[in-house]
Amino acid sequence: MPLRPKTMPLPPCAGERFDARHCFAALASWSGGDWSHAVTEIVRGHPVLQSVEPEVLADHTQEVLSPSGALELATLISAGSLLSPRAGAVSLRTPDPSREQCLRQVLECLGEGARYFTNHGEVEEGKDADYLATAFFADAIAGPTMDICLIGVTDQRLLVLWRFEED
Repeated sequence: MPLRPKTMPLPPCAGERFDARHCFAALASWSGGDWSHAVTEIVRGHPVLQSVEPEVLADHTQEVLSPSGALELATLISAGSLLSPRAGAVSLRTPDPSREQCLRQVLECLGEGARYFTNHGEVEEGKDADYLATAFFADAIAGPTMDICLIGVTDQRLLVLWRFEED
């Protein structure tokens, strides 16, 4: 039986990139198994995400097919508004070396061979997905909120980045 995921520290820069009012960010070690069950264990104590069920999570996410897509999603989750994407889109597309370096460090915490999953609708576009598009749909997973998640999975670690806003 797989062990329960154990949280680990994210790079220090992550604290300033993921606003706790609208984001959840966690890194955890785990011993494999069903990632959707492990992720629900990780988010269980969060007031917005506590009701997320593993079956819903697995059914409403698809694999992100490019590393650049994972970075775009991390950017959106860390800095963009889901309710007014047009307002945030320009600044998210503007190069920000500090932001990009931090988010790369966060994604690199997983190590080699990471796979990423999201509920962002652009994932259906495959490798050509534009996760910073000003208009998109998402399969809401966290109840009455608008939410976007990025879940990174390897055999040893899980990364959970989640943005949520009341609509």
